[in-house]
Amino acid sequence: MRRWKKWLMWLALCGLVAGPLQATPIATPVKRGTRICHREADARHLTGAARVQFLKQCHAARRPAHP
Repeated sequence: MRRWKKWLMWLALCGLVAGPLQATPIATPVKRGTRICHREADARHLTGAARVQFLKQCHAARRPAHP
């Protein structure tokens, strides 16, 4: 058997043994959300009060909701 076939068989076996991965909720870091909001504001060429208002709304929309 070729090496790649052995490798594929090994991966398939490990996948069957490990089982499916469970999805876990991951909160988006605030730093990443902040960066995205600022890039979008730059792309829209916003300045002054309009930029501040846009960033507030963008941060609020990206902030994860806590129960």
